[in-house]
Amino acid sequence: MASVILKPWPFENRVVKLHWIGNAVLTPAKKWRISVAFEDRKQVNLVQYPIGLLPMFRIGQYYQYGRPLTSQKDGTIEALLVQDLSHGHTEQALNVCRSFNYYLHGEVELIRQRIWCFQSQGIHYFIPHAELIRALFVKNKELANALLRPMGLEFLIDSCQINGKTVELAFSNALPSSILNNHFVSHFAWLYLTPVIRKSFESVQSNVYANAAQYGMPYGQTLELNVPQVMNSKWTVRGRRIKDQVLIYELLRFTGADIAFNRIGYSHDSIKQRYYVPSPKKKQKTKWEKEQDFEVNNDQKDEAREDINQPVIELDDTQIFFQNQIEIKRIPKAQQQINQGDTYITRKGAGGANAITASVDESIAGGALQPIDFKTIELADAKKFGLEDFYQMLRIFADIHQEFQISVSPVPLPLGRKFALLPSGERRICAVVRVMPRYLQPIYILEVARPDQRSLSTLLVRIKNAKNRGDEEKSIHNLLNALVLKSGSWSKDCLQHVYYAKLKHTSTDSRHWADRVFEKISFFV
Repeated sequence: MASVILKPWPFENRVVKLHWIGNAVLTPAKKWRISVAFEDRKQVNLVQYPIGLLPMFRIGQYYQYGRPLTSQKDGTIEALLVQDLSHGHTEQALNVCRSFNYYLHGEVELIRQRIWCFQSQGIHYFIPHAELIRALFVKNKELANALLRPMGLEFLIDSCQINGKTVELAFSNALPSSILNNHFVSHFAWLYLTPVIRKSFESVQSNVYANAAQYGMPYGQTLELNVPQVMNSKWTVRGRRIKDQVLIYELLRFTGADIAFNRIGYSHDSIKQRYYVPSPKKKQKTKWEKEQDFEVNNDQKDEAREDINQPVIELDDTQIFFQNQIEIKRIPKAQQQINQGDTYITRKGAGGANAITASVDESIAGGALQPIDFKTIELADAKKFGLEDFYQMLRIFADIHQEFQISVSPVPLPLGRKFALLPSGERRICAVVRVMPRYLQPIYILEVARPDQRSLSTLLVRIKNAKNRGDEEKSIHNLLNALVLKSGSWSKDCLQHVYYAKLKHTSTDSRHWADRVFEKISFFV
């Protein structure tokens, strides 16, 4: 799978953790950058990257060689009901992080970041404003670049026509064709057509400029939003709990998003009506047919070129569940000839380098760099995703066995077989749990979502010859690839490089399940 490599990368081959998000900074070239704090050997190092990368930044995620390790994230999973998100208040990061012994290492820029504080069912929750902005609004690089532009959403559409419960959106060519699907259109319509959500999106830009007018811009400004009213929303989050307080690192899934329309039609210059002729077929091998890595370098002086067919990098999705069913229809602007003859004309593409220099800044005519975009949203078709009982068991397990350090990373299964998708069409998820006994190597628990009641045991593994989290990541992804290729079976062939034990699903009683997991872990200790 294609991936993004961050440049500059001052950490050599060490595994580091994304610790916190800092200020948005406007460069002399009028480009927005975001400071990212990485924890390396008990110190933090702030590095600036284009704000277009904001969709990929998750607090608590580990990196190596500038690449995110998708199975390596700090924190455990919590589920909560948010009755009204706007009922809360904002605190400085220092005031909140002190309660969690989450050290910001005396960095003034980190200490002054904003955290939204609210309660649910007797529990106090704290989520950074930057994470709320990422999870609710910034799902790709275009939306990230629009965030701090006055009336930024208006630059992404050419026109909007409303007729009762039907709306037609004509997207501008600032958006690449490769991100235009039902998921993106539904989310954009929610942003653009829901007044309270749009007002909240636009508040980020107005707050940054208001603070800059008061305090100046040399060192940048915190990202802060006016928190919108989102009612009766069910959240799944990854974070850190201490008694009745939870510091949220990442919002994984939420419900309660409503659109006041039943039908959405959308058009774009790339959407064409096809017609077929008996001419020779053309087949062009492009440089994107092979997996590519894309290097995004903050120091790059060139500009991104215009390209409506730019590559899209898949990142961890935020799942959104819309309460109302929406009919979405593509509206073609022109016609496209499709040849259906018996012969082929083949033209080879230019091929691809191991790492292609790319950009997530706004594209311009005459630019030289390859633009890229991100896919970070999935519309959830079901209210349950098949891991709720497992997460409940983990919370009980963590309460009982506080001698273990536990972290959970929900990882989408790789595509390639039918098993990678749920019957609803959503991507099947595997919860990768890292259990760290004192003074011993980590033990991983792999639990695959089974809302369709597939027969698949929980897998516990200790990875052989792993030197760091990067090696552990490779082994886990090898296991998940083999699982998909075997259509949902932990075969002995894929387990020969790990010590393993399997645990059948015999009871959903959380306490009994937790006890059985501990028995299996004892097998490794």
